[in-house]
Amino acid sequence: MNEHFLQFFWKHYSKTRKHLRLIDGTRIEVYDPGEWNFESGPDFSAATIRIGDTRWVGNVEIHLKASDWYKHHHQHDPAYQNIILHVVGQYDKPVYSDTGRQIPTLELKVPRKLWQTYESLLQERHTIKCSEHLERIDSFKFNFWMGRMAIERLEAKSNLLEHFLIETRNDWEASLYRLFARSFGQKSNSMPFEMLARNLPLSIIAKHRNRRFQLEALIFGQAGLLQSEWFGDDYFQKLRAEYLYHKHKYQLKSLPGYLWKFSGTRPSSFPNIRLAQWIRFLESQPHLLPFTLEFEPTQMNQLRKELQLDEYWENHYRFNKISLQKGKAPGTDWAHHFIINAIAPALYHYGKTFQQAEKQEKAIAMLEKLKPENNQITRAWNKKGQHPKNALNTQAYIHLYQQYCSKSHCLQCQIGNEIIRLPSR
Repeated sequence: MNEHFLQFFWKHYSKTRKHLRLIDGTRIEVYDPGEWNFESGPDFSAATIRIGDTRWVGNVEIHLKASDWYKHHHQHDPAYQNIILHVVGQYDKPVYSDTGRQIPTLELKVPRKLWQTYESLLQERHTIKCSEHLERIDSFKFNFWMGRMAIERLEAKSNLLEHFLIETRNDWEASLYRLFARSFGQKSNSMPFEMLARNLPLSIIAKHRNRRFQLEALIFGQAGLLQSEWFGDDYFQKLRAEYLYHKHKYQLKSLPGYLWKFSGTRPSSFPNIRLAQWIRFLESQPHLLPFTLEFEPTQMNQLRKELQLDEYWENHYRFNKISLQKGKAPGTDWAHHFIINAIAPALYHYGKTFQQAEKQEKAIAMLEKLKPENNQITRAWNKKGQHPKNALNTQAYIHLYQQYCSKSHCLQCQIGNEIIRLPSR
């Protein structure tokens, strides 16, 4: 058995255990096991217990062996000097605080079957570890947990915007500029896009927004895509000359071109194409915050049209390499990705920051209107009989898999909790 499972048992079963006694024989009763702490410090806070005739409220620390108290050097840590109870799986020695106070110790025995159920979950080789047990889970509890997963996912995505806001000292326009750039890059080129947004300030973009050629030179040049070749077609050479002028003017330093990923990416998603579409976006949306707050999913088709590429990019996917002539506009999958990873999290975070619940509700409703995502994780859930109805649902399934299933965090998962506590068949 591991320590984490002993913590789980204390959390969910200690209140129901009768005739509990400390090592010295003193009777103990648990009213509230406390709040489970997954950060540094005692394992549980604000627990309420009765030892003998005295009621205590405070922190509880849990170890597999009592001697782990010394192994972890808790006797010298101020955070552990006011522990009201030490819960152990095996008592092998008494423990004392730094002041010499003996810590009350409870040896808590875990039923073997309970541990075996948990162990069987950990050993499952399925992508979704609990997939063979899902039919036994109460549908209300399952749906409640998935609702929480959807919000956790939205919170996690909005945390990136919060990080940008801290960096830019609450400049919403500059922060959205970074967030939207990252989303344009999608999974394969999100980081180079973010680095580009950091490397080319929005203030410079604003000065050249109405001069497309200058904007193209600045963005492709800062991306490092005008440095890879010394010779090229007329358009490439003109862009390069224009960029070198602005590079000197603004004292710019470009990214290394090798950061951009082409391999494993469809030609329609090549960095050159996405950057050209990014330029169209910056031209059409001079103010990113109003765009975010007023956005409706019905606007996406119009936005896609505004990002349609023509002229040079009709017959190019990369500089200096002619391809079949084809107009290039982002597809619906890209549009949904942009809403899911940029617009909805930004709107949600704005509502949270300024206590405008209607903005948060709008962000959630936005995801409910999008079709479910189709990827490796959602297909795995589909195979197990779980069929999400919209993007909010698929975001929940993705979050559950990435943050709980793949990390074997069954004890923090409500579904895992239920399975462990279900009677064996």
